[in-house]
Amino acid sequence: DREPDTLNRFATHILEDTMICINDGLVVYNEHMEIVPVLAEVVPTLENGLVEVNTDGTMTVTWKLRSDVRWHDGAPLTSADVAFTVEAINDPSYTPESTEGFDHIDRVETPDEHTAVVHYREVYAPYRDQFWRGCLPRHLLKGEDLNAYPSYDRNPVGTGPYRVKQWRTSEYLLLERNPDYWRGPAAIEQILFRFLPSSNTRLNQLRSGEVHIVDNVPLDKVSEAESIPGLRVSRTVANSYAHIALNLKEVVAFGDVRVRRALAHAIDRRSLADDVLDGVVTVVDSVIQPPSWAYNSNISFYDYNPGTARGLLRDAGWEDRDGDGWLDKDGETHRFIGTTRAGHA
Repeated sequence: DREPDTLNRFATHILEDTMICINDGLVVYNEHMEIVPVLAEVVPTLENGLVEVNTDGTMTVTWKLRSDVRWHDGAPLTSADVAFTVEAINDPSYTPESTEGFDHIDRVETPDEHTAVVHYREVYAPYRDQFWRGCLPRHLLKGEDLNAYPSYDRNPVGTGPYRVKQWRTSEYLLLERNPDYWRGPAAIEQILFRFLPSSNTRLNQLRSGEVHIVDNVPLDKVSEAESIPGLRVSRTVANSYAHIALNLKEVVAFGDVRVRRALAHAIDRRSLADDVLDGVVTVVDSVIQPPSWAYNSNISFYDYNPGTARGLLRDAGWEDRDGDGWLDKDGETHRFIGTTRAGHA
């Protein structure tokens, strides 16, 4: 539904499905939201001795890399690439999408070509997916300005099953299989990603056979897609959720938990899911979704109950004192503005 701004995985999150074809991570999440190794031989743990929590509060994680992985240009993937990636992301002159996790790292030691010892300044629980995006190729990017390096941003050298063949701005990105991929050449020779912002255009091209797959069909288009002859619609539970985020800094009323709970009780989520979104989504009560091993169904939930909502607001001091239909407190009317991304209301 949009064009990536760059193919540097550390600089963007847009159209990640293109970039995961080009560059493998040390690990990846499987369909059960479990972290499994890809370029790493194993996932480091306390049990296998590759994670150490030190007495001074620091933590050491040792990554063992596969020895049969090569970049698209034939250069071997080594521990120096892991170290370079950490150094590049933590370099104050570079502005990656995020430094989360990397800013906890003190240094990376490379005792041999396939061993990277990552020293954290403190215990960092999510260390296992630290390198899910893979690495940056040191032999190509050392000394380059990563903020403006179009030869890599538009045609990155990766370790994945596909490499870039052509990127035509505003039209498509064409990938071709990497014949020297460490797992063996991919079964599909080429993958063409077309950039089609209009959901109607995507479905029309799917109907006509101009495209073969459309990912993330808009919820209000699922029924239409299912009615197209010869088309198979696959529904998959996603590790994502739609929500309303409340700005506690700008809206004073949201600082009161009773107001927040009132809003939760005032929204008929079941009706939204069934009537507005045609029943293709599930109402959830947690940021952790059912596919995850960490999902817990025994948690508090907020049912649709306008009476409870009004009671909570009344307890918080919000009432319609002048009969104009708006709640007020201390002379202030309870109003707020909601914003969303264009096309995703």
